[in-house]
Amino acid sequence: MLPASALSPEVTATTGPQPAAAAPVINSVVAPENVATVLITLPTLDANGAPLTELNQVELFYDIASMAGQAADALRAAGKSSVITPITLAQAGQAITVTVPGLAYATEYFFDADVS
Repeated sequence: MLPASALSPEVTATTGPQPAAAAPVINSVVAPENVATVLITLPTLDANGAPLTELNQVELFYDIASMAGQAADALRAAGKSSVITPITLAQAGQAITVTVPGLAYATEYFFDADVS
């Protein structure tokens, strides 16, 4: 079992040049064994501060190196690992849980989320 300090949850948001929504917030990461459970609060506003009119998915990127400051499109182009979870507009502002299986034991991971 990994000690709780083995993971460093990164709450930096990643967005493309024309984001559809404001950034989600990663609240916590729990990683017993080789599975991480990530609690993410979904945004309620778009990048311009207006209420969201559409919300389709949250994409949780993970890697053993920091991804801070990178855009989601760049992470996708680089082939970064991610888990995509379908969501609906009705879930805006709510916290959802995303599970990331198959992580290496005793390894520090960084997590960033994007919504579209």
